[in-house]
Amino acid sequence: LVDTNRLDSVDLIDQPKLNFLLGSATQAAQRVRIVGCPNLTGHLILGRDLDSLELRDVASLETLSINGPVPANTVLEGLRNLEVAELAGENIREEHFDALLQCKAMRELTLAIPNLPAATLRKIGQFKALTVLNVPGAQIDDDVV
Repeated sequence: LVDTNRLDSVDLIDQPKLNFLLGSATQAAQRVRIVGCPNLTGHLILGRDLDSLELRDVASLETLSINGPVPANTVLEGLRNLEVAELAGENIREEHFDALLQCKAMRELTLAIPNLPAATLRKIGQFKALTVLNVPGAQIDDDVV
């Protein structure tokens, strides 16, 4: 058993048999890298101290929540089963949004103060399962609505 709330770094690389992330609140983590863990389910909740995030081929992860700004060097790929995403800050890029669009089960999406063009935000309609949308601070025009 690990108290993940006290971890300052998380590295899970090529663990295809790992199927559950226990104690996923990692508020103290500064660096999180999860790559090649397609069966990893659960909720990944990260704090304000995060300065590096790489998630690749984590197809079964259900929730990604960052309680602070998205780090500038963030990589999001292969999050196909994500149902809840809470991201904030000017570092949210179009490639992050495109990665989220691959999540067909997305129910709740928060993009706080994103630096995304209106053309990108217009794609929100592609989330067919979306029931909750929060976009505070976004540049939303009538076409997006």
